[in-house]
Amino acid sequence: MAIHLYNGSAPSLDLELDKDQYPHIAYDEGADLEYSWWGGSSWHTDVITSIGWIGVRITLKLDSYDRPHIAFKRDMQSKALYCYKDVTWHMSLLCDSSDGVFTCDLGLEIDKYNVIHAVYSCDSFITGFFKHAWHGLVGVEESMSKRDGLNLMVSTFPLDGCLTLRYRVEFDGEIEISICDITGSRCALIKREQATPGSYQERIEIKSLASGVYFLVLRQNNEQVLKKFLVIK
Repeated sequence: MAIHLYNGSAPSLDLELDKDQYPHIAYDEGADLEYSWWGGSSWHTDVITSIGWIGVRITLKLDSYDRPHIAFKRDMQSKALYCYKDVTWHMSLLCDSSDGVFTCDLGLEIDKYNVIHAVYSCDSFITGFFKHAWHGLVGVEESMSKRDGLNLMVSTFPLDGCLTLRYRVEFDGEIEISICDITGSRCALIKREQATPGSYQERIEIKSLASGVYFLVLRQNNEQVLKKFLVIK
């Protein structure tokens, strides 16, 4: 594959290989941050956001589920940004909001818990320094249901302490969504209500949870689906 870059300067780009050894590339093209990956028979491309072309920085990592995570700095801006994709792209600041300095470079790694670690260097025109940032909330795995009609997916927003839940039910009846710890004790009841068949989305805050492993539980009738997530503070 040849990608013709029209950004007018030396491009910023990064490459990762997935479990099948297929390439994934993040790059700036025509002042846009783009992400391309080989699916086994053809290339696919997402245009993520405007980024510019002067002094941009891009670094890409894939997590254990081959989901892309990108840290980047826009043209002439002083903040490092972060985005990742599950079913859609999510965006947030990577650096502290108090860092009113020019971000010179950045790096990104993912540990064995799928927690995102980033380092970014700064230059205040008087002294230089670097900072380490990490995203402490990452969904881990999903359990199986005995039937296809009950489905739960968790998207994480690590910097604001929230989870976005997307779930589907195919039967009328009461549903219950709760958070349990690893002992099975309930930490919070998110909702209990009658549901009709369809797809739903909820966004919940979990800032009050202490560091540890938790399970998001969706129940209907005698069926349940569990999604594990990790909180690190």
